[in-house]
Amino acid sequence: MKKPHIKPLIAALIVMSCIPGSVLAAPLSKHIKVSGTVSDYVTHNPIESVVISTNVLGTSYRATTDNAGRYSLDIRFIRKPALIILVASKKGYLPSVKLISKIQPGRSYTANFSMRDITPPSRPVVTDDGEYLVASGNLHAKWFSEDSQSGIKEYRYSIGTRAGSTDVVRWTSAGANTEITLSNLNLRHGRAYFFNVRAISGVNLPSVAGSSDGIIVNSHIPEITRIIPYNDTTLVVGDGITIEATARDLDNDPIEYQFSMDGQVKQPFSSSNAYSYTVEPSISNTHVLKVEIRDDKNGLASQEVSYRVQSVVIDTTPPPAPSLTTNSQSSSLDSIEAQWSSEDPESGIMEYQYAIGTTPGGTDVLYWTTYGNNTQAYLYGLNLTKGSQYYLPSSRKTAQG
Repeated sequence: MKKPHIKPLIAALIVMSCIPGSVLAAPLSKHIKVSGTVSDYVTHNPIESVVISTNVLGTSYRATTDNAGRYSLDIRFIRKPALIILVASKKGYLPSVKLISKIQPGRSYTANFSMRDITPPSRPVVTDDGEYLVASGNLHAKWFSEDSQSGIKEYRYSIGTRAGSTDVVRWTSAGANTEITLSNLNLRHGRAYFFNVRAISGVNLPSVAGSSDGIIVNSHIPEITRIIPYNDTTLVVGDGITIEATARDLDNDPIEYQFSMDGQVKQPFSSSNAYSYTVEPSISNTHVLKVEIRDDKNGLASQEVSYRVQSVVIDTTPPPAPSLTTNSQSSSLDSIEAQWSSEDPESGIMEYQYAIGTTPGGTDVLYWTTYGNNTQAYLYGLNLTKGSQYYLPSSRKTAQG
């Protein structure tokens, strides 16, 4: 086997080590330190994650700024460079360049960067108050956008009958506000309206316009035309009643009804326009009924009626026996005259009844007969026997029997 040529290889290595700048040259003992900060040109806020890079005599160096915008580079070299070019770069910003000349090994240099934002704000997200608007003269919207580079200094809005159009309100500054309400607008029933918004960055870069999804004006609000029982009706405790509401809508939109009694919802919104319930006692002797109606386009109306409440008290105490006065003797054989009186403080006297008999309490001559509220009677058409004794018992009925 042929031996390798070791001696020529060793000789070559010796020669290379003597050439300045070769791989085996002396260590890079000369160096400088470069440090500084990076901030936004407009806001002067520190910028994080900016890459500071340079290439010195074929060797690349790079550093990244911290959350305070600071960086530091330790650059080493064999021979002193005439010039060092530093480049600061980050997505969304215009690159910035700094030059360091008259370099002296061992010294520290400061290079501060100010970077310009070249990214517009995000497209604003615009929201209105839903699908339908029931107040035809007012429009309200709010929006959100962001610009992490230079911030947002202004918003501009417009209103149109389609997304992006300005046929109702032309582009107008809203300042830094992210919400606005406009009044006294001439809006038409059944038409949709759109808010459009642009954001302007701190370096005057406009965003793409964002638009709301549109809101439709509904100025035809449903109307309650009748509630039965009517206002100020007297209801009796324990009675079962049915309350019925009648309503109309100019667009013939479907209507839902809700019934509340004394502030409590008794029957939530449904298509039923009637509510049945049993009358309950009330400390104030009144019940307040509220009927609310709504259509399917946010139209809402309500009406209240007040009912008197009457409690039924059962009187179990009969009136006292009537005080009865008649002539002790009478020459007439076909008539009797009598007077009586009684009282009932609980429920009053509803009627009197009388009878005639030949014994106390008897009814063999005339059976119990109603005589209304009269307290005096002239009873004719009788067939009495001369010399006989007759009795006139009477009863009374209270207002509750």
